Amino acid sequence: MTREVSLTAARGWATEHGHLLAPHDATHQSYRIGTWLKNERATARKAEQTEQQQAQKLPAEPSAGALSQERREQLEEIDPSWCPTWPVKWQRAFHHTRQHPDKTGSQPTQPGHAMHRGEDLGRWVQAQRLGWDQLTTVQPGGTRRRVPDYV
Repeated sequence: MTREVSLTAARGWATEHGHLLAPHDATHQSYRIGTWLKNERATARKAEQTEQQQAQKLPAEPSAGALSQERREQLEEIDPSWCPTWPVKWQRAFHHTRQHPDKTGSQPTQPGHAMHRGEDLGRWVQAQRLGWDQLTTVQPGGTRRRVPDYV
């Protein structure tokens, strides 16, 4: 498939779902968008690792196969919160929790009070409070994004 076909499928998925957090088995108009996005995340992590090694003046693997800056920008244009370093399941719950107040006016804080596509958002929020020190707020390109207070 061409690069433009992949990006068109990514745009379509994001338009339909509001994000680029497709499960690995997801398809959009029979294009395997979940697999493609999984591979893009892997190449982005490789690029980030190479950049960090170079910045620390450590031996770095060649950047062949790493996500280009152009592709990273294209994906961030489709979904500004696209972040390949965060686990997809975590980021999907984060995304749905951020959107939750738009529908109800309040954040879920207790298990069982807010379910979204099988995910207990209140349970997820509580788990983040217990593991706050393990969270990162660095997005692609080194941009820091503030994680909302309710998480």
